[in-house]
Amino acid sequence: MEDGEHTVVPISQNDVLALRAILQFYGTYLMQNKMPSAKRSADLLMLQVLIFKLSYVSSLPLLVEELELMKAALNIFIAEVKRRVSGSKGRDGVLESSEQLLRYIDESFSV
Repeated sequence: MEDGEHTVVPISQNDVLALRAILQFYGTYLMQNKMPSAKRSADLLMLQVLIFKLSYVSSLPLLVEELELMKAALNIFIAEVKRRVSGSKGRDGVLESSEQLLRYIDESFSV
């Protein structure tokens, strides 16, 4: 997106709730699996801001960095579910929904 240019895409309330939960998971993942660094600290701060935006703002502009962080969080979440949760109908449904949300973000924002 160029400066001053905004793309507005609809997202369901269920997707917003799921994204908030996945971002919270990702924050915990970063704290437990990444060495302390300036990048990790910046990502954790951005996560907090993004969770706040998703919690209290009905229509929000997102930075490219925030979208990239969402995609990273979704990718880690999907990988961890595949690795840690045994196969079941519920697991498959969560994976399918998460993968659809990731594709939606990719297609809607071209990030």
